[in-house]
Amino acid sequence: MRRLLAIVLCSLLIVSSLTGCWDRRELEQRASVVAFAVDKNQEDPNLVDVAIQVPIPIRIVGAGGGGGGEGGKEAVRILTGSGRSVLAAFQNIERSLNQQLFYGHTRIVVVSSEVAKTDIEDFVDVLRRSPQVRRLLWPVVVPGRAAELLYKDPKLEQIPMMFIKEMLESGARDKRIPDVTLGDFFISMSDTSIQPMMHMVAPTQKGMKWIGMAVFRDGKMVGNLKEPHVWAYMNMGKEQPGGDVVIACFDSKDRDLTFHPRRVSSKVKVEEKNGEIRALYDVKMEGDIFESECNVDFNNEAVINKVQNAIEVELEKRAKEMIHHVQRDLASDVLGLGFAVRAFHPEIWKKVDWDKTFPKVKIDVSYHVKVRRFGMTMGKQE
Repeated sequence: MRRLLAIVLCSLLIVSSLTGCWDRRELEQRASVVAFAVDKNQEDPNLVDVAIQVPIPIRIVGAGGGGGGEGGKEAVRILTGSGRSVLAAFQNIERSLNQQLFYGHTRIVVVSSEVAKTDIEDFVDVLRRSPQVRRLLWPVVVPGRAAELLYKDPKLEQIPMMFIKEMLESGARDKRIPDVTLGDFFISMSDTSIQPMMHMVAPTQKGMKWIGMAVFRDGKMVGNLKEPHVWAYMNMGKEQPGGDVVIACFDSKDRDLTFHPRRVSSKVKVEEKNGEIRALYDVKMEGDIFESECNVDFNNEAVINKVQNAIEVELEKRAKEMIHHVQRDLASDVLGLGFAVRAFHPEIWKKVDWDKTFPKVKIDVSYHVKVRRFGMTMGKQE
């Protein structure tokens, strides 16, 4: 009897573990959404417009083993719908299809600047609650209509929206642009010591390009950081190189020298004196001279010091402009200075309202540049 009971129990355990995939659905019954765009309805302010980009498998190169696909805009279909909420718009699109929309392969979420400047917490809530939406997808803000981006075809990817994905991933991997995924945006939205950002991408005549970062405060877009200011933010807040630094030659203002940063370290010191909070960022940077049109001798130590000092001046100018912009114009702590205050100076953090205090903090920054490689100098022998 005991043996029979043991067999029955083992059988029940085995059967319970073989429940299969509870939400299994055949691929033919799903329409995979690779990207979607959210806009304000131009006729009714209470409605939102949603456009989705869905690939057509038979038109993708190599589909079915024949290799006869077309790629580009011919390989995708754009579907649109409207509703009183983003979720309602998705449901209206789905009602016009013979397939269920699937968001497990979504890689890009596009939001118009008009939507981003309103309260986007409801929109973010839909993404946060969906079990299909991946936290590693890229949210981007577009000046103008977001749906316009879905119709662009750069001709470099079979599925056009994959171009944006690869562009952002490549830039983040090379540390030229910040690595800000949907998951990072969620975290920043929930953290009182830092404000969130999103990438900004603009459509061009032949495709699309990255143009900076959208800055948020209290769930709304309040402005943006352009390329040089984004790089300063990366140096100070993320210890990442960002982009190149171009300075004029000493012997001629018509010629330039290009410095390429490779390694960056940043430390911030916070102190309170006479009721005033001060923060000093100390940034150390190493890099190479990538291009020089200057007629100078890089074997001369005095010349090297002069070049390094000129690079430091340019970097500090760039950083101070960024600090002024985020404090005075945007009042948004995207640097994460509040995180440092909360972590290392809890006595200050507990007695201030950081959102109101941040614009008043005295922030200074100093750069220390070390040029490691100057490259070869080509010239005629006399």
